[in-house]
Amino acid sequence: MFSYLDRLEKKYGLPEVTRRARRYTWGTYGLLFLVALSSGMAIYRQGGAELMPVLIRLLPLALFLPVLMTERVRGYIWLAFISVLYFIQGIVITSLPQHAWLGWFEMLASVALFLCAVIFVRWRRRQLKTAGSTKNTP
Repeated sequence: MFSYLDRLEKKYGLPEVTRRARRYTWGTYGLLFLVALSSGMAIYRQGGAELMPVLIRLLPLALFLPVLMTERVRGYIWLAFISVLYFIQGIVITSLPQHAWLGWFEMLASVALFLCAVIFVRWRRRQLKTAGSTKNTP
């Protein structure tokens, strides 16, 4: 996989692949948010939970919205860790017979967010490293 990422970097350039990875991270973030909201509302409508647990499951994603806007590398790393929690939550939802398909969607969306965030961190660190090394050269 790393060789594929390196080929993409050579083909399009580091600024372009970093921009694309950030855009894909935004897309998968929104997808995971919508899937978590829809699965929470489906469980709420069937009387399996109250509305407050549905809001609490969306809170971690909502807290990372400023991180996505500012491109902080450390924040994207934490976003990748949080996406693993949504993967676990998807596994739990698959145990509900009527909502198993929502659990699968949540697991897929969380894996996609994890991969996009990690790839963005990899390329953004390289971008910051090369920008820092060019500043020190005369």
